[in-house]
Amino acid sequence: MVQKLRVIVRVDLAAGLVMIKALGKLNLHTLIGLYSLIRRTNAIRPGLTVEVDLRAAAAEASVLADLRAACASGRLPDQADPQQSICRLRILEPAAEPESGAVRLTV
Repeated sequence: MVQKLRVIVRVDLAAGLVMIKALGKLNLHTLIGLYSLIRRTNAIRPGLTVEVDLRAAAAEASVLADLRAACASGRLPDQADPQQSICRLRILEPAAEPESGAVRLTV
């Protein structure tokens, strides 16, 4: 069964912030769709901060590395945005999974 990525988008133009909450599995295939959504929301108005909340998503390590690189460079990859517009991207990363055999305690 193919796992889909679901998103909730909130736009606050007064605060200059777009919040994208990702739910589900984030892999190389679903990352293409996420980049497309980030590019579109980034085009709403120059200077917006796009915050992607991955705390409720299961993300592959390679995908997180790609997103971190986009945050550091301030631009999306060429394939996602050929115009290379400036993108103020911020990622809220998922919690690290416990090592095998480890027990996660919640209080």
